[in-house]
Amino acid sequence: MGLHENWLRRVSGIAVIGLFCAVSAFAATSASAATWTGTTHGKILRSTRLVSGGTTWEGDFWFRTNRRGAVRGQAVVAYEPSIDVSGLNNALNYIKSVAGVPLGLLGPYGGFVNTVGLGQIVGTSVSFQAAKAVHRGPLSGTLRRGRLTLRWNARLPGVPYDIYFQLVNGSERIGGGRFALRNPFLRGDGAGDVENGRHAVNTSQSRTQDGDVTQTVGSYWVAHREG
Repeated sequence: MGLHENWLRRVSGIAVIGLFCAVSAFAATSASAATWTGTTHGKILRSTRLVSGGTTWEGDFWFRTNRRGAVRGQAVVAYEPSIDVSGLNNALNYIKSVAGVPLGLLGPYGGFVNTVGLGQIVGTSVSFQAAKAVHRGPLSGTLRRGRLTLRWNARLPGVPYDIYFQLVNGSERIGGGRFALRNPFLRGDGAGDVENGRHAVNTSQSRTQDGDVTQTVGSYWVAHREG
């Protein structure tokens, strides 16, 4: 009888230990399953001697992680374009006030002066087809080994714009194009270290030069684990 009791006690102990390990393993595995929310902000600016412009953006995103660390969610980002033509206006006023200054000072816009006449030009202006461009798309990625990687699969067609000479009567289009929109989670901008298991941050700053065009970019996103 004593031998039978010892056997039952040993089997019961093994079962309790096994159950404890299973529960612990499940808790450790499911710890990565959570809901996260976050925000993103940034600005990209391209400038020349005559014109500078770019876009600022701000957005919100949210996602869930499963026990394997896979990310599934959504992001909504609003882009606002802007153009500063003060350099072009300054050059135009200088040409008007100083005799003999070549129209080459106006760069690619000089040829339009011959078309409309210097005395007819009052100044310059810019128009956009949209004051803001709002884009939404699915968010994916991974949360593994203390690092959160996000990828945003959204179509970003850009914001059309036009530049005009304002005339005494009417206006003349002298240029335009589309502002390219930057993905806040593109390549290196999409990964951030997780702090204390609850917060992840990514920051990005750059400055590049291509001919007479200078480009500067500054952006960040922050994600917080809920609960």
